[in-house]
Amino acid sequence: MAEVKPLRLRRERAQPKRAISERSPFAKVLVDHGVYHLGSVFDYSVPAAFDEAIVPGTLVEVPFGKSNLQGIVMERTESISISGSVKSISKVLSKLPFVTTAQLELVNTCAGIYGCKEWDFIKSAVPAFSVTGEKVFLAKAESHLKSPPSNYSLPADLSTYLTSKSKLGAFVQLPYGKPYWSIIANMISARATVNKILVVVPNEREQSLIADSLIELGLDPISLRSQDSKSARYSNFLAARSEEAVVIIGTRSAIFTDLGLDGTIFIFEDQDESHYERRSPDWNSRAIANIRSKNLSVIHVAAAPSLETTVGISNKELRHYIYPSDSAFGFVTEEEGGNDFFPIVSKGLISGSVLINIGTTGYVNSFACQKCRNIAMCECGGKLTFKKGATSPVCALCARVVVDWRCKWCAGSTPRIVGSGVLRKADELGRSFPGFPVVVSHGGSTIPHLPIGKNLVISTYGVEPRGIYSAIIFLDLEQQLARADLRGAETVRENVFRNLTMLSKNGRAYISLPSKHPFSQDVLRQNPFHSAEREIDERNAAHLPPNFSAMLVTGTDLNSALSVLSEIPGLEIVGPYARDNSKAIILKSEIGQRQVVLDRLVAINRVNSLRNIPLFSVKLDPFTLF
Repeated sequence: MAEVKPLRLRRERAQPKRAISERSPFAKVLVDHGVYHLGSVFDYSVPAAFDEAIVPGTLVEVPFGKSNLQGIVMERTESISISGSVKSISKVLSKLPFVTTAQLELVNTCAGIYGCKEWDFIKSAVPAFSVTGEKVFLAKAESHLKSPPSNYSLPADLSTYLTSKSKLGAFVQLPYGKPYWSIIANMISARATVNKILVVVPNEREQSLIADSLIELGLDPISLRSQDSKSARYSNFLAARSEEAVVIIGTRSAIFTDLGLDGTIFIFEDQDESHYERRSPDWNSRAIANIRSKNLSVIHVAAAPSLETTVGISNKELRHYIYPSDSAFGFVTEEEGGNDFFPIVSKGLISGSVLINIGTTGYVNSFACQKCRNIAMCECGGKLTFKKGATSPVCALCARVVVDWRCKWCAGSTPRIVGSGVLRKADELGRSFPGFPVVVSHGGSTIPHLPIGKNLVISTYGVEPRGIYSAIIFLDLEQQLARADLRGAETVRENVFRNLTMLSKNGRAYISLPSKHPFSQDVLRQNPFHSAEREIDERNAAHLPPNFSAMLVTGTDLNSALSVLSEIPGLEIVGPYARDNSKAIILKSEIGQRQVVLDRLVAINRVNSLRNIPLFSVKLDPFTLF
């Protein structure tokens, strides 16, 4: 029998009492606790030892329940409204404010609009705190000099507009045949003579292109890049909000950078999916810029406008400036050249590189039986495909390899390719134009910049190597425009018009659509607004953004939400329908009714949190509803 040991009481060490500061002895702290139904701001006492270190924006550690959590000091106060003992701030983590007062105000506004916690935005707006990064910045702060004025080359009327000291709001439409990164850099340089600049781009490739162009013009931009080390990211973040900073360039999270009392935000291609945060609350750069436009200048730049920008121009909220073009290249449409774009490619390769845009990735994305023309399917219901170099097809759904394939309808064994992807097209075109390097860029393997030399570039839409091309071929446009995505047509318009800015002055372009097709007409006339306005009319009829609000609500149990939401007059509820392992509903309402709907959803989630019921997620006007 085991020996019974006497019980021993666990000793707890009493926390030493700390002297409280005599000056504003209390602080309101925004605590990152993650409990949905609780408030976020709590009162704590300020130890005398931390008196000088604790200012608004300081990152601290505070006791919360049985844990120590991070918090941000909102303000110092003389008294508190609650009775009883107040816990004390445990530790000061940052020597410099983790966020500024202006950022806290912006985060608070955004949290109210999106119905979420302030920390949901802070985690996007501010990189992870780094002691080393703070030390690096402090060491460089004294020697950090303001960048010298730069030279720029712009049309006189645009130069006059950008150097005005007024608050600006505009959309600048980029022209065909002129590298967009050079134009944007010159615009930034002009505006940098007036105030501080923030440039928000969709990805780090565009960031690198524009930053290099700014350096050539004499500016030294501060780049906020996710690929940097933790300490470098935090050090650059601190440098970006300093008074010495002139130009800051970054991706979507940079939109929260503090520009002080005066500044200008440039947003490049705000319709790009990368401008949308993938995590809840699903905000996007354009929406945050619109919130900040009350105090700052905001200039949208793209070859084609987003639907939201189109509405802003129609409502006279944004000035529309069309950058002049002097290009003399020609277009060939489908019926003029048939499907034979080879002569354009051959001629283009004589003088430079040629870009061929393909609609799909992969090798053989689908095939049919040569005998009966039925699409080859797997037993699970998925389509059979061929990978590059494979002799047996594989299921796109369950990845099953089918050896010795035979058609289940007629027992035929000869495949007929129906849908070939970028890799197969690259093989075919490479054999057709021997002697030229073939560069392939697609989602799985992106080539950011055009290599030196005369190259045959095969790329899917959106990931084209940036450079200057003597000819551009747009294939699969009908297929791309027919995509079921909410913003499919908008994305195609963005890709095509942007790629034409990379066409050399005397180059040629092939469009795989008839000349009478509305999209072809818009491209030939360099007028993306016609198709954008048509799309807005169609969306208005379906009560979809930008003139209506759409919310995607996802969760395992939506019964409580449905019963409450059904009481709101005029609200359209689509669903519920299955989505992954949960259920989803789409809520469509007028813009003015959006906050009412969101407040109801927040209230339901608070009750669910109190009852320990799983919460549902809410995405406000997301990039896609499916």
